[in-house]
Amino acid sequence: MRAVGLAAAAALGFLPLAVWPEWPLALAGAAVAAASAGGVLLPSLGLAKAGSVLALLVFSAATMAVPAGTALPAALLLGGALLTVLDLTALRQRSRGGGLGPGVLCAHLIRLGSCIVLGAALLPALAIPAALVPATWSGTFRPLLAVVGGLIAFAGVAKTFLKPCATHSSRTMESRPGD
Repeated sequence: MRAVGLAAAAALGFLPLAVWPEWPLALAGAAVAAASAGGVLLPSLGLAKAGSVLALLVFSAATMAVPAGTALPAALLLGGALLTVLDLTALRQRSRGGGLGPGVLCAHLIRLGSCIVLGAALLPALAIPAALVPATWSGTFRPLLAVVGGLIAFAGVAKTFLKPCATHSSRTMESRPGD
């Protein structure tokens, strides 16, 4: 798990350079990779979130300097790397260094896979309207479409992380005698 998380953290630092290779982005990418790797290794979800937010900011800065369509493959990889870093950090933090059995890992991978499948299914629903927008509207409509896509992604990740916590708290409430 650590190796996959560290590879995703390195990708978060490298992907802005794939879009726009400039030395200020290399320095910012190194900070992104260090924060994300620290979140994976410690495990600290706060540090992983800080690295992820920084990764989005640096990647956004890199995409402002290039034509719109050239950053799409890197953006898709960035989304996968962000999900991987945050998901593995949360899983390691919840397990607290204990061994994870095959049943737990299987259930976790199924939830993660369902998020990926849902995201892949919603991608055409967001990409087709963006492609059909006239060039005169693109300055207003495309950022709104990006916000909708971000909210959908946030809802999917929140569902993945909040469902196990709610199930765990309901079991602990049921097992308390005398309440």
